[in-house]
Amino acid sequence: MAAFAIEQAVYWSSWKAERELRTEIQAPDFTPAEEELALYPPFFPSPPLFHQSSVHVDIQQRADRSWYFFLSEISIRRLTFSVVKDRLIAERLGGDNYLHILAMKSFQHQAQAEEWVATLPEIVSISSTPAPDDDICRFILRGKLMDFYELVYWPFVEGALNAQPNIAIDGQDSSVKTLQDLTLSGLQHHVTRIHVNKPGFRHRHHGTPRLIQSCTRSALVLIGAKLEMRNLHNDRLHLLTQMPIGWEDAVLAVVELNEYWAAEFPESFEFLSILRKSWERLPCLEGGQLSTEAQN
Repeated sequence: MAAFAIEQAVYWSSWKAERELRTEIQAPDFTPAEEELALYPPFFPSPPLFHQSSVHVDIQQRADRSWYFFLSEISIRRLTFSVVKDRLIAERLGGDNYLHILAMKSFQHQAQAEEWVATLPEIVSISSTPAPDDDICRFILRGKLMDFYELVYWPFVEGALNAQPNIAIDGQDSSVKTLQDLTLSGLQHHVTRIHVNKPGFRHRHHGTPRLIQSCTRSALVLIGAKLEMRNLHNDRLHLLTQMPIGWEDAVLAVVELNEYWAAEFPESFEFLSILRKSWERLPCLEGGQLSTEAQN
């Protein structure tokens, strides 16, 4: 591979790692403005260049896969920034109707995500490959897509969990059903995230802590939604109407995930306690125990 292509690959890897870490930690050196965080390097990674006679086909395929992976992750990151920007604008300008504004935007974002999936090169495509058979690049891209959907649907899920009084939910409003459907879709994507990440639950890699955190967050969102449904009053409309299919199994899978890593990852031990105490507030569920280890 040409030295210039290698330099670009290292540059993009470092740039992506810095952006991802800044979402997890507050670096003390400097705090870029929102405008700076949305900036991208002024170039795309160059495609790997080989002399066909001098390189093994497997090396060529790995280089191609890496290059297409970079481009695919860059594009989904751009879409993610677009979602964040739209929410900030809606919250600032929309007032009590900001969810209705975001509902219209959400359909645009869904279409963008579907187009992104449809246009991925075959070498990193996630449209046809079953999740259990994903290679590492497909596994990561599928996880990035789940992160994207979480952001798209989060305002509706958040509004349902908090039963926010400033959300305009009028019985005469024809868009109420749309908001309820978006809320359910958001909860269903939390279930999907857990199932998508399950093949990597016991693999040790640099993204394992973030995988544990995101899946635990999804499990707690699902438990929180079920708890909130217990407190709903029948005399007014709500964003929560039903729980997504398979939510209990998804929560149990996350408990097993944290049990597996508890001895090595201190946060998993804490997550187990939180999950157990939250689950115990749902005595109406059948088979109310999470697992033997979680109860000890």
